[in-house]
Amino acid sequence: SNGICSLNPGEERLTKTALLEINQTGEIVKTRFFNSVIRSHARMTYTKVRRILVDNDRECIERHRELVDHFKLMEELALLLWEQRKSRGNLDFDLPESEIVLDLQGMPEDIVRAERSIAHRIIEEFMIAANEAVARHLKEKEFPLLYRVHEGPDPETLQALAPFILSLGYRLPLKREKITPKEIQRLLEACRGKPEERVLNRMLLRAMKQAHYAPENIGHFGLASTCYTHFTSPIRRYPDLITQRLVKGLRG
Repeated sequence: SNGICSLNPGEERLTKTALLEINQTGEIVKTRFFNSVIRSHARMTYTKVRRILVDNDRECIERHRELVDHFKLMEELALLLWEQRKSRGNLDFDLPESEIVLDLQGMPEDIVRAERSIAHRIIEEFMIAANEAVARHLKEKEFPLLYRVHEGPDPETLQALAPFILSLGYRLPLKREKITPKEIQRLLEACRGKPEERVLNRMLLRAMKQAHYAPENIGHFGLASTCYTHFTSPIRRYPDLITQRLVKGLRG
């Protein structure tokens, strides 16, 4: 990953591109997949992009002024994609993640709360959109693939949580056999910003099943996605490499 797979500024790299045409409401209206060559313009970090988009840091903006408009457009697009996912019931458990800080010798010296800003949201939304587009494309072509699937929580598990949730003044509809992502999303939204938000988020997250890979498509409950796979990280996850090979095989 430090050699041929690294995106060093000014160096050409072979890539596989998922080109998505997205309208003003965040809907994907056209997709195309092809081999390509890219040349990175700058080595950016989440912190730098946050300083530009959130902090309005004049020094950072001036240093990367030729890229600022691109970042602003990316922010607009990411928020459109997020609203689309939110409208279908995507679950966003707002729980802090820990980050271990290492010293120069590689020994842990601190544990801090991991940063999560619009810079992270941009990457997340673009990766999810690409993953979904590839999954839909392969499925439409009736090509076998490894789906990334996530089953909904067991009704019995939610039933056991119901008294605790009710004691906090909230209610989950448990009359039907299976709950929908949108119903859990409404509960997460109802407690947002309140003292009980953290504990409710954690309890509901523990009630969820773990996502896994499968040759049969049963959808992804947490993302409220009917068709999902992993495609965007082939040097980090082997299933992504398999998916990229499938896309290449489909192209013939």
